[in-house]
Amino acid sequence: MIEHVIAEARKPLPSGAAPEFFLDAYCGGGLFALQAAKDFKIVIGVDISPGSIQSAQLNAELNGLDNAYFTEADSTEIFKQVRGADEHIENDFHPSRSIVVIDPPRKGCDEAFLDQLIAYGPARVVYVSCDASTQARDAKYLLAKAPYAISRVMPVDLFPQTRHIESVITFDRVEAEGFGL
Repeated sequence: MIEHVIAEARKPLPSGAAPEFFLDAYCGGGLFALQAAKDFKIVIGVDISPGSIQSAQLNAELNGLDNAYFTEADSTEIFKQVRGADEHIENDFHPSRSIVVIDPPRKGCDEAFLDQLIAYGPARVVYVSCDASTQARDAKYLLAKAPYAISRVMPVDLFPQTRHIESVITFDRVEAEGFGL
């Protein structure tokens, strides 16, 4: 599954350009961000767990990844570190060259996070979920409120012979009228 998420993140954007910036919300120990660091100019991960962030920072250091940054905060804080959500931020994580990976807990994303994601407007969103019902709820919200189209859905059976699956949905930003663009 890790390979699939990273492949979806790094594939050429709808514009044909390569994505440069990788934002990992709900990053935990940095699994996706650390694996993606070699393919992106800068990766940023945010998680609410201090232990997870310490592990991610240590792994980045041990692996010589000087382009991976991790912050202990609520997932909504990731947008305070990138241009687009706050025009006073100096980092130039231009949305047209950015992807966001979301791997929330079973309860999914809250509307405050999704609204900030929509306001930032990355070129691609890769949403990993362990609960198809909350992922569907969040996908419906995202598709109704922002100019995204689903480009790929992939179920992943990480827990054979149980009812649990992981699901990965890739959303690509599209040009569309009616979204205030």
